[in-house]
Amino acid sequence: MKVINTEQVNACLTAYEVEIEKSEFDKALSAAYREISKEIRLDGFRKGKAPRALLEKIYNVDQDPVPGMAAEHFVKDNFDALKALFDKEPYAQVSYDVESSDIASSGIITIKFNVPGEPVVSLGEYKGIEADRFVKTVSDEDVQSEIDNMVARQTKVEPVLDRPVGDDDTVFVEFLNKEDETKNSTESFVIDGKIPANDEILKGMEIGDTKDGVSLSFDEGYYNKELAGTTGTFDIRIKTVYHTNKPEVTDEWVAESFKDAPDDHKVETVEQLRETMRENMQKQLDNEFENMFQTALIDKVVENASIEFPEAMLEPRIENRFRGFADYLKQQNMKVEDYMKMYQLTPEMMYEEFKKTEEVNLRRSLAAGKIIEEEKLDPTEEEIDAAVAKKAEERKSTFEAFKEMCDKNEYMMNLIKDEIVNKKFMDFLKDNAKINEKDWDKYQADKAAEEAALAAAQREAEKKAEEKTEEKAEESGENEA
Repeated sequence: MKVINTEQVNACLTAYEVEIEKSEFDKALSAAYREISKEIRLDGFRKGKAPRALLEKIYNVDQDPVPGMAAEHFVKDNFDALKALFDKEPYAQVSYDVESSDIASSGIITIKFNVPGEPVVSLGEYKGIEADRFVKTVSDEDVQSEIDNMVARQTKVEPVLDRPVGDDDTVFVEFLNKEDETKNSTESFVIDGKIPANDEILKGMEIGDTKDGVSLSFDEGYYNKELAGTTGTFDIRIKTVYHTNKPEVTDEWVAESFKDAPDDHKVETVEQLRETMRENMQKQLDNEFENMFQTALIDKVVENASIEFPEAMLEPRIENRFRGFADYLKQQNMKVEDYMKMYQLTPEMMYEEFKKTEEVNLRRSLAAGKIIEEEKLDPTEEEIDAAVAKKAEERKSTFEAFKEMCDKNEYMMNLIKDEIVNKKFMDFLKDNAKINEKDWDKYQADKAAEEAALAAAQREAEKKAEEKTEEKAEESGENEA
């Protein structure tokens, strides 16, 4: 077994052509033929018992599938010896292909091994990079909107069976076609005071009641676009009625809504609810903007850097994402196959989407790792002890007992170290960044105005193009005349 050719495919991948003689490869060939014999049945032999000599007459030693199956057994049994032929320890999973097989005549098979090397990261500018940090103060309107959402979640819609149509009812009205009942249609109306004429006609009617020649109007936002903003005369019948039981926002309602909350989370008045919501919403908003800011910083670092890595590094990441997504769907009582059918996806489409995401994450991780190395941001013993002490206090444990547990549990200790390093890394980036504070609402308004201007410009361009096309068509018609 020897290397006959080496090729540096790129900075992170080296290809080795390894020549293997039949004497070294024969054991793997026997294993391949045993595997083949399990899949076929030959007259006079039990399944899996056909001799290799007979199988070789049917399946030539140099023809598929024999070399590939034998190569798989050979690599599995001799990987440590193969690694000794490579200049460096493989950084990720090694792939291989049978390059040529001439065992029958020369007794030689050649396998090409693609050996991933370490990622190569060349940092560009990572100090003084600019990034936007958005700010926004939660307004009274924001708080009210969240309270409205809370009310909506507790609002119940119930059928009305024993009384006439009244306020806050939703009435499903059947428009009658006296000539052909198959053409009857049903529309809905809400008794909410927005169109008083409608309310006056429908209030007091009961399920099954009819009226002929009534004038009903539809507001501009009605879901049926053909009827939106129109008024018409119809013969009607009340089909079904539902009432919306919407809770009133009072101290009693607030106290009832939070009666099962822990003591430190109880809310008993509307004013307390507003202040608690404002505080929680502000924290959530600040966290979202901070995450956006940190992501923008690291993405600037990646943009300025040159990063190469072996493709093999992505595979385990993609597999983990597949498994995690499958577990998530399982918790939702859904299978991956059903999800793909629902959204018209193929496994290849999902793979490419996961690959795209994991490539971004990997580039961020490699860039961060290089800065941590360059700036010597590894955790000190003092920082580790401080983090252990904090976690021990959170778990109502002593420092000594928790530290001993962490020393014995490598996974737990690595988590603590990673938390320290990640914080030091982000603090370093932020301390050395040029931060542009921007008002979120103004940014959103400016963005919307810009998009509207672009859309208007595009419509204007399309209009001019149509006019030119029409002019040319008219000129062509005149010339023909």
